[in-house]
Amino acid sequence: ATVSVLNWDCGGRAELRRPQRTPHTTHTMGKQGAVREGSPERRVKKTRRVVRVLGKSKEQRAPAAMPVLKDAEAPSQPAPSLSEGFDRVEVYDDVLDLSCLEGAGAEAPFLKDTDELFVSITFWLKAATEPRTAHERLAQEVWRRHTAGLTPGVDYDPAKAGVEWWVQKRVQSAGAPYEEIAFHWDKDEGLVDRKGRNRHPYVATITYLSDTGGPTVICEKGTPAEYGTMHLGSVGAAHVCYPVKGRHVAFDGRWLHGVPAGLDVDDKAADSVRYTFLANVWLDKRPTGADPLPKAAIEELRLLPPDASAAPSFRARWAAAPRRAPSLVPPPAPTAPPSLTCGMGRTGKEFALHLRLPTDALLRRRRGGDTVFCIGDGVGDIVPGAVQGDAAEGASPVAAKKKRKVVRRVVR
Repeated sequence: ATVSVLNWDCGGRAELRRPQRTPHTTHTMGKQGAVREGSPERRVKKTRRVVRVLGKSKEQRAPAAMPVLKDAEAPSQPAPSLSEGFDRVEVYDDVLDLSCLEGAGAEAPFLKDTDELFVSITFWLKAATEPRTAHERLAQEVWRRHTAGLTPGVDYDPAKAGVEWWVQKRVQSAGAPYEEIAFHWDKDEGLVDRKGRNRHPYVATITYLSDTGGPTVICEKGTPAEYGTMHLGSVGAAHVCYPVKGRHVAFDGRWLHGVPAGLDVDDKAADSVRYTFLANVWLDKRPTGADPLPKAAIEELRLLPPDASAAPSFRARWAAAPRRAPSLVPPPAPTAPPSLTCGMGRTGKEFALHLRLPTDALLRRRRGGDTVFCIGDGVGDIVPGAVQGDAAEGASPVAAKKKRKVVRRVVR
């Protein structure tokens, strides 16, 4: 059923807003992902309560999109930002000081704030705005780090640039597979709805607050400028980054990414939680629906101030920290069966993404201690037509013994 929420506009006026979709009645995957911990009723109650405090509701939609990168047959499009694309993946280890979380577990004030902010909306911090909370402070530091070599007024518009940020929480029950996040692109969803055009951030970033859960898989694959046409053809290289507490990953905001099931080395003996802080750098616009965290929310939720001793911060040496070099893994043969299949398009039936990930090699090297991998070109394809067979029937993504299975997920 559609959920009505109380929405406060900037002038303090209340209105009844009726979202078109809810996370519990659609297979379309958004930045937050469609899989949540707890019952649908619990999620609806929490979202209604927090949205009432935080302000405008951002409906949970399919994850993001991006412009053309490497395939020659893809249509051209205008530059997505005031500078060239990021066009790479950067991984930095131990750059976030999380000593304030040691020994506190889920009771740590910062993680309590993260729980409160885990809702189906994203937030905006303008480039020149001073942070008011611990999470806004992290967003500001991400902005400064990834725009340090850019020139204001030339590479970005200081009046419009900023950071879109949000948090993720994925619960892993003892002995069960971790919760996946469907493959998606980060884009301005409102622009897609209004004008049918894809627009993406300059840089997308992930900062891991825990060591739990599956890896983020980043594929060098973009989309055309116009939404409604899918970027058919081969998928380039793939980058696989496992969660490591204090690790920061930055990649081109145009690239396809997700957290597929079946790539963890073993099931956990006890319940655990995968916490991540996400921040996307936009150089010339604020994405639709990403609003500043309201002052009333900061006060009512009693969020940590930016200078609190219980708040994590990036280390001063981050500016000079070396990148983590990946372990190179060859892709499976082009004739190998896909390890993962996802439905794509407005209904999830127009196109199919087939990925061939070297699952056995990744798991073997992960057990040996490697946590960052790069898989060569040719890891998959996007083809027209709906997903067929077991994948189209929503088969379980992971067998009991971690055998490879084709899974179906819908990506908008």
